[in-house]
Amino acid sequence: MRLFILSLIFFTGIFAAAENSKLKGVVFLDTNRSGVLERREPGTYTAAVRTTDMFNQSWQAHRIIRVK
Repeated sequence: MRLFILSLIFFTGIFAAAENSKLKGVVFLDTNRSGVLERREPGTYTAAVRTTDMFNQSWQAHRIIRVK
């Protein structure tokens, strides 16, 4: 449970940093490549952040964002 909460805090920080740096380092996925992500309405994208934590586990987080 503690690892889950730390992961949520970690990914929230990644997205905040990406948004503050004008989405630098964020990959936009506009197609359903993995079979899980759906197409979104025009002007919205699914942003994916890939990272490796201090335990050498690779993570990929997704968030739906609107670009203005």
